[in-house]
Amino acid sequence: MGAVLHPRQRLTRTVVVALVSILALLSIMLMADLILVLGAEACGQPDAGRNCYPWSPHAEGPIEGAWNYNSKSLYLFAGGVHLTFVVTAMLAMIRWRDLRGILLAVCLLGAHALTHAWADQAIGNRPDIIELSDLPKLL
Repeated sequence: MGAVLHPRQRLTRTVVVALVSILALLSIMLMADLILVLGAEACGQPDAGRNCYPWSPHAEGPIEGAWNYNSKSLYLFAGGVHLTFVVTAMLAMIRWRDLRGILLAVCLLGAHALTHAWADQAIGNRPDIIELSDLPKLL
């Protein structure tokens, strides 16, 4: 039989399992999106089918003005960064199954949110950043 857990430890373990489950689901969704994007074409292309993405800051519809990915390479790079932070946070909680793991994951995700907000703002205000190789212009 397993050791009897203190109620506080049981609560912490329950929170860790719930958060890891959420992050695992998010990781799967991000990976699926990146796999779909690999085969996607720009929606403005004449041969673009239903599987297209609006690679342009001038997107129409519900994302008008909110789309800051001028190219497929920028979108894939940003998706890879998102996935790296989510997986790292998940692994931190799996490695340290206590409050330390939860706090580290929250700090990682918070740092990622701040970095993402800055990058969206910076890229959105720079029409000269079109490809991944243009990112050093931000520095």
